[in-house]
Amino acid sequence: MLEKRKLNNPGLKIASLVAAILIWIVISNINDPIMTKTIKGVPVRVMNASYLESMGQSYKIREGYNTVTVKVKGKRSMVDELSLSDIEATADMTEIVSLESSPITVPIRVAVGDGSGLVITATPSTIQIDLEELISQDFLITATQNKTTPEVGYAVGQLTPSIEKVAVTGPASIINIIDRVEAPVDVSHMNAGRKISTGLVVYDKNGAQLTDTQMSYLRFEDDQKTVDVYVTIYRVVSDVRLTLAGYNGRPADGYQVAQITLTPSTIAVAGNEEALEKLARNRSEITLDRSLVDIANASASFDVRIENLGEYLPEGLILVTNASDTVVASVEILPYNSKLIKAATAGIEKKYLAEGLNCVFSSAAVQVAVQGPDAGLSKLTASEIGLAVDLSNKGPGTYTVPLEVTLPDEFRTVEDVTVTVVLTATETASNTTDSGNKIDIE
Repeated sequence: MLEKRKLNNPGLKIASLVAAILIWIVISNINDPIMTKTIKGVPVRVMNASYLESMGQSYKIREGYNTVTVKVKGKRSMVDELSLSDIEATADMTEIVSLESSPITVPIRVAVGDGSGLVITATPSTIQIDLEELISQDFLITATQNKTTPEVGYAVGQLTPSIEKVAVTGPASIINIIDRVEAPVDVSHMNAGRKISTGLVVYDKNGAQLTDTQMSYLRFEDDQKTVDVYVTIYRVVSDVRLTLAGYNGRPADGYQVAQITLTPSTIAVAGNEEALEKLARNRSEITLDRSLVDIANASASFDVRIENLGEYLPEGLILVTNASDTVVASVEILPYNSKLIKAATAGIEKKYLAEGLNCVFSSAAVQVAVQGPDAGLSKLTASEIGLAVDLSNKGPGTYTVPLEVTLPDEFRTVEDVTVTVVLTATETASNTTDSGNKIDIE
């Protein structure tokens, strides 16, 4: 009977239940204890920026407030495996405390999964922002190939973006430093045209690419962050001769144009097939317009720099990448009864060349301007001209020296002529032992 009363005792039952709960808590805390984990560098995502845009304002987060440190407290089974990717920190612009405060603060909300059973704190608990005028500006899109090149024998003819310009909206301080918007494509090893999709890259006025943080404040028209670039590939033709159709004007009285030479005299071009076929019919020769050289009243030789050569090429042709776009036209002006005679430098006498030196001329030929009677001038040849250089007191090195010219009695030189010589020590062969002593070889 006593035992039955003990079993029906309510107080005993409650005490047993409490004891069981305590035991369960102890066991749970041993197997799955409460812990705190700190995760640094959690990026803050801004929400509802359009709230400020509707007022003609934009924002910039102050330095040091782009990320927060988050502490998560909870059971080890829920906290231990948490990583940066599991946490989202947001700042909703509709929750700005006051637009009149300085700085303006926005509360930060942190979410970790469903957040059940967790205690979450963020440091700092708010971000600080500055408001700026929101402006929009159109920028042309320039397609570029950067340092990439097509297959050998081919060149990029055209890079055409699918849209010509894009409107970029953002804080005035960023929009005002933008210099250009590029659409870079990689044309490596291409030998035929195709369409390439690429992202837009924005550069500032110092030529530096905008940072990810700066880009995060910008909004592109229709969210147009990528474009298609249509790449046209042309075939390259080398050794295309350049000629001049003539010149404008007349030299001074008593003078004549002896010759005009172009440097370079040949170039490499690329073009569509129609333009290349036409070039072939012209025997790979391009003739530049006479208006590019004016000799009016000239009484001495001079050079004319023809810039932007690509502008004077026939339609459908372009200069190959990295080729010089400048041609120099050297105009030789001589008095009447004069002519230029080309003589090989191999025939130049090397006077007083020091023993042990070799002499090499930098060019294979020189031109000597000679004046004399018409009858004899027409028959005068290089074989009748004596040429020499004085190399006395000159050691190894490169020198530009006067050319001594000897002519038949009835002729004279019109202008002084110089020639560039390279003097080098003569190499001698010897066989030596390791100690430097010579070995005689029979």
